[in-house]
Amino acid sequence: MGNTGNPTEYKQFLSQRIIAAANEAFTSRGIRAVKMDDLAKSLSISKRTLYEIFDDKEQLLLACIQESNKAFRKEIEAFIVKTSPTPTAIILEFYRMQMLRLSNVTPDFFTEIDRYPKVVEWLKQNKKQNHGEIKRFFDQGITEGYFVNNIDFALATLVGDAIREYVMNNQLFRKYSMKKIFHDLIFTFIRGFCTQKGIKELDSNIAKIKV
Repeated sequence: MGNTGNPTEYKQFLSQRIIAAANEAFTSRGIRAVKMDDLAKSLSISKRTLYEIFDDKEQLLLACIQESNKAFRKEIEAFIVKTSPTPTAIILEFYRMQMLRLSNVTPDFFTEIDRYPKVVEWLKQNKKQNHGEIKRFFDQGITEGYFVNNIDFALATLVGDAIREYVMNNQLFRKYSMKKIFHDLIFTFIRGFCTQKGIKELDSNIAKIKV
């Protein structure tokens, strides 16, 4: 697809091209390693054109993270609509997708994000929103008998985040297979707050998981 003749449509198309290229570069090489000049050259556009769409690297980085988050949510929603899963199946799929998506991201990407305040603030607000959704999800799981009701799920969510970050920051996927990491860490962690009914469902669903 080239210039559509409609300036607005073409700008949107070019914006998506830039985001796709920048996201691949940021996640595989790290944020600092990506220069706006090099990105423009790789897309065969002028530096001026790039800056007409994104004011600076931080704005582009934020757009990449927002687009990635949007795609992740769409994938989860599609999974739910397609399979009508139990709460245990949803949480397994959530972590499976997270682990697979993040296994190709360089640890530098995560350590360098803190240098971009607008991005940090967006991630903070997004995490707040997500934790509210996760709390409602766990409450539903308790009501349906899949999760025990004496666990602080806000704390459990933080622990789940910490496990994921430790795996990524220490690149455990280079030493262990993603299947082993998923089974020995994530699966065991989830199992800990399931009822007997939840464990039965979990054991049934883990066989279907591909990592």
